[in-house]
Amino acid sequence: MTVRRHPLAGAALTTLAALGFSTVPALAKTIYDADSNALGVMTVRFTLAAAVMLAARALLARGEGRPLPRDAWRMVAAGAIGVTAVSLMYFIAIGEIDTSLGIVIWYGYPVTVVAYTWLVWRRRPSRAASLALVGSVAGVALAAGERGARGTGTAITLIVLSAICFGAYIIVLQRLVGRMGFITGVTLLNAGSALGYWIVCLLPLGRLGMPADLEPVWPVSGRAFALVAILAVVGTAVPFMASMAGLRMLDPTSYSILMTIEPVIAVVVGVTFLGEGMTARRLVGAVLVIGALVAYTAAESRRSAPVPDAHPGP
Repeated sequence: MTVRRHPLAGAALTTLAALGFSTVPALAKTIYDADSNALGVMTVRFTLAAAVMLAARALLARGEGRPLPRDAWRMVAAGAIGVTAVSLMYFIAIGEIDTSLGIVIWYGYPVTVVAYTWLVWRRRPSRAASLALVGSVAGVALAAGERGARGTGTAITLIVLSAICFGAYIIVLQRLVGRMGFITGVTLLNAGSALGYWIVCLLPLGRLGMPADLEPVWPVSGRAFALVAILAVVGTAVPFMASMAGLRMLDPTSYSILMTIEPVIAVVVGVTFLGEGMTARRLVGAVLVIGALVAYTAAESRRSAPVPDAHPGP
């Protein structure tokens, strides 16, 4: 599907996507407090989002055609393995850690993207990338190492592992983008994510001595289900589609810079609505991470590296 460059519309859609994604941690944590856990919430979230996307594709994407079966299955696998692993680790972790701290640590994931690129394709990072990575690592270390931060070592480890997995997911997904219409791609990705979560739910992990977080605790109250429905639409289906459309209307650099609004809004939401603290040390760490991302994307504006067609959030 070809979309004309349209900077104003692209910026508006990308900002809408960032707003939607930034609400996910606070919504998820609110549902946990009601009666559920990460596995139960995320399974329902992606199942509902997949249903919404199937309806959207039937109504809006009749002209996209069918992707090649091989590409379709690869996109489903990217959701089932990549999105499931990345999001499950992240959302288990924020049950024990402030969302504002979690998002700052997670946004150090460009370190892993550059590392994978260096190891797999032997592309040494540019000077701009190296400086940005130093800033990101310093910011993450500063925020994560704060004394008195409400978070456990296990939770921080899960956030870091989630970011590492996301870096690998980006590399894999870059080989799939552009081979199908964006609504079709988002539909398959969400369907794969739902499949991955249901597989985790059906495995007898509790009997194998795995952590209790890997046993689903389903939302049962009307309020919890309403919040999960909002999460599926406002925090998943709509921002996925908005980010894809925005990416096709903007150059990759503008898109990447605009998406750095997400952690800023997530931090504000966590502090404002969840009563999380924002110390000077954590603020400096957040500024270092986000500033490094903006500086890097601006410095690399002349490069033509592909940008993934899907953003899972976490």
